Amino acid sequence: MKTEVGKSVIINGIKTNYHDEGDGYPLILLHGSGPGVTAWANWRNNFDHFASKYRVIAPDMVGFGYTDAPDGVKLSPGLWVDHVVGLLDELGVDKAHVIGNSFGAGITLSMLLSHGDRFDKVVLMGAVGVDFEITEALDDIWGYKPSLDNMRKVVSFLSSGKLNIADELIKSRYEASLSESSMKSYRDNFGIENRQKLVDMFALPDADIKSIDHEVFVVHGKKDQVIPLSNSIKLCSLIKNSDLLVCSDAGHWVQIERKETFNTSVSNFLEHGFS
Repeated sequence: MKTEVGKSVIINGIKTNYHDEGDGYPLILLHGSGPGVTAWANWRNNFDHFASKYRVIAPDMVGFGYTDAPDGVKLSPGLWVDHVVGLLDELGVDKAHVIGNSFGAGITLSMLLSHGDRFDKVVLMGAVGVDFEITEALDDIWGYKPSLDNMRKVVSFLSSGKLNIADELIKSRYEASLSESSMKSYRDNFGIENRQKLVDMFALPDADIKSIDHEVFVVHGKKDQVIPLSNSIKLCSLIKNSDLLVCSDAGHWVQIERKETFNTSVSNFLEHGFS
């Protein structure tokens, strides 16, 4: 039985929890930024599908899940980029496809600009990375204070409302949010009064986004309360080699609420590109 705790490796001095399953061409999965998130919680409905064709590598990012968060560390896109690239180096991965969800999509965009030669095809789902006014849902999620009721509220923001959220998922995310190091790191870095600054921290200049020449598949849920659909529309307008898929009856969790659509359409893109 799979669990949220996978393999462990030291990356840039940080003990890192990650999953590494399947064979074939490497595929990196980067999770979002909600409290209690782990790579497994984010991608549990997609691991087996992609691992049947690819070597799937999914880390808990610094400050999240079961990866250590060194005391006093200032989380930033640069730190997260170095963490992911350091993991690839440690695992001997020269080049990979990458799927980034929300915060993970923002990190993906930064990686394409600083280490573009390390990545092949790219999927951005519910992405940050452009300027936008923070939504009420995102502000509430980043301001999370640990309790089961608050975690239930967080999870309700992430779905469209039609999804029957299992108590097991809420409980596992709540328990992950109680990790002493990640809880302190999350509070120190995301619990600030003006969380618009966090949105702005991820925003890249339009000219930089326009310079990306990778094939990029942009995915967004039509009922996303957390990240505006306009983000993905703008990204698709800026990135010259990009397509946009908007999924009805889905919120921020397209990979869960529209699992079959997500798995099939992304697999087709990774295999065939925009042919």
